Amino acid sequence: MILPIFAPSHPEYVGVDSPRIQITQGVLPEEVICREGLVLIIKQNGSPACVRSETAVILEDRGWGVIPQPSSITNFEECIAAGNPAMESHPRQCRTPDGKHFVEEINDNPVESSCSGSAGCFTDYVTRIVDGDTIHTATLKIRLSLTNTPETYQDGFIEATDFTKSLCPVGSRIIVDQDDLQRVDQYGRVLAKVFCGDKILNSELLYNGHANILKQYCSTSEFSGESWAKRHGCSNEEPIKPKTESTQTQQPSCDPSYPDVCIPSYPPDLDCGEISYRNFRVVGSDPHGFDGDNDGIGCES
Repeated sequence: MILPIFAPSHPEYVGVDSPRIQITQGVLPEEVICREGLVLIIKQNGSPACVRSETAVILEDRGWGVIPQPSSITNFEECIAAGNPAMESHPRQCRTPDGKHFVEEINDNPVESSCSGSAGCFTDYVTRIVDGDTIHTATLKIRLSLTNTPETYQDGFIEATDFTKSLCPVGSRIIVDQDDLQRVDQYGRVLAKVFCGDKILNSELLYNGHANILKQYCSTSEFSGESWAKRHGCSNEEPIKPKTESTQTQQPSCDPSYPDVCIPSYPPDLDCGEISYRNFRVVGSDPHGFDGDNDGIGCES
């Protein structure tokens, strides 16, 4: 008996491997490609199968399998937000389990309309949220200018940290506007105003009650004249002129609030974990907030 040979109506499906072979080649079950006329269904044991559409409906109705639904994701940001990994390319790329592929849209000059002054102005990606006012990227440690959130032992620490995590989540792109008047502290942290999307992290923390401004330091920041800073305490302060290079490289002076040890004055804001002193005397304004219980002893162990 001689069987007739028919040319396929869709040549692109010629040579499509079976679901089992595709799985051995590293294809995810939801990404298996079926031959023309067949649809993909994921059986209860998680394995894929290609069956006729009417069969797939029956199997799903009986609870023997699930027909994968097309993803509702429509762009790169939604793809990342759904938990799909980003491919480390430039621009970055993201792929959904059902095979949709998205490329991050990159503005050639994303920071030109956001930054002010003459200091650093650049984009980066968040890798860690230390606390409400300190975040890290792969190459930088960034401390927010002016804005001060609670320390680990103070009320509001968790809420402030969670707020920063929600506004600038790990993996998100940020714009960093370095402070002209005090650019980098002795610990290598960049002092800056940080943009998360169209929001300024410094001001959002203040507006939402998660931070305060230490008014005595308004004169050391480029941003003290901005509306958010003035509204929360810098209205009567005028920014000073940028320090000379020789002044910027001098060792910081010891803050008088800690007379028995030498701890640099704010900014930057320091935590107990960033200094070696313990159980030291605290007097005056305590700008770093080391004496959380106001008993006159800082960083009690």
